[in-house]
Amino acid sequence: MERFKVTYLDGNGGKIEKEMYAHHESEILEQLSESKFTPLTIKKASKSVVELLRGDGVSKATIETFITNLASLLSSGINLDKALTLLSKSADTASLKSLISVLQKDVRGGETFANTLAKHPEYFDSLVINLVKIGESTGRLDDVLVDLSEQLKFQQKIASQIKQAAIYPLIIVAICVISVLFILVSVVPQLSGMLEQVKDLPGYTVALMTASEFVRSTAGIISLAAFVVMTMFTIFSQAKEIKAFRASLWRVFRSLPIINSMQFLTMQLRFSSAMMATLRAGLSLTDAVELSANTLPDEDVKSKLHEIKRRIQSGEPLAGSMEEASLFSSMEIGFIDVGEETGELTKAFTEIQQRKSFEFDTRLASLLKLLEPLLILIMGVIVGGIVIIMMLSIMSAQDVGL
Repeated sequence: MERFKVTYLDGNGGKIEKEMYAHHESEILEQLSESKFTPLTIKKASKSVVELLRGDGVSKATIETFITNLASLLSSGINLDKALTLLSKSADTASLKSLISVLQKDVRGGETFANTLAKHPEYFDSLVINLVKIGESTGRLDDVLVDLSEQLKFQQKIASQIKQAAIYPLIIVAICVISVLFILVSVVPQLSGMLEQVKDLPGYTVALMTASEFVRSTAGIISLAAFVVMTMFTIFSQAKEIKAFRASLWRVFRSLPIINSMQFLTMQLRFSSAMMATLRAGLSLTDAVELSANTLPDEDVKSKLHEIKRRIQSGEPLAGSMEEASLFSSMEIGFIDVGEETGELTKAFTEIQQRKSFEFDTRLASLLKLLEPLLILIMGVIVGGIVIIMMLSIMSAQDVGL
């Protein structure tokens, strides 16, 4: 959503200036018209640095919280309209408040809640929309939203674990960079003073002194500052272009064997969790496979699952189709096979989800234990290498002096 600065006349002729959120200027005009206000000016508000980094303020975590709170209110016996009113009043950001207001307006206009959510695909994916549609058609919207809330919480948990796992390596890298900069700025200049009268210095000494001079120069300081700002912007920005760039970097990074293995396990976990939620909501097997596949980021795995859906439609069993696609182990295919025979596929995918969750936690912990000494070793090699170069430079100068 975009933020607009709006000036209008209220019913009493008073001039009001207000910030409003909408996808297009026409939505602002429509809102003012319905309230019988007279618009004067509507301008797009420029975004601050904080807004550029944060995005539009409606993140996946925010949507998960919204669904969770809505499920709790509906389960308490509150109707949908009243629940949306309460959520709008308690919204943390103006953007979320505006989104809820738009949803409530459509619901009051006679739209189903599922169709209302479908108008905002940037916030609500096909899994959410279809589960809500099932909940409305069966009269079990509150129960479906509770299951959906658990599903979204689970996805957020996985994302949070991955982010937390990345924090430690980033800290080690930051310490290494700071240590190198400290040596180049504070220690190497003293070495340069000792060696300024020495001729024919070794190449590694010249390179170290040149690097020190650049870091201490105005150009070096500006370059480092620009690099830090661009790095922080790339990490935290929610802009579409930056997200696409991060996705490209991630595709390169995940080609590493260890990371690729963790990525595949994450997709297995997300798929089994989504299958559990969709089957429990009452979706058909083919619809459950399609919606669960659409929650995955990898296009190759998606295409395999869509092929599995087509094979199921042609009469093949799910277990046999998944075995040929090599998406799960023999033991997990066995669970699916038994689930098909007994009519308890939901139970089968629940078991798989629990096993994959345990495997994910175990493997992530092992990966961190491997990374810790490896990163410390790399840091020691870099910093220790600079120190060794300095010592060799001093010894070389002494040899020349002799």
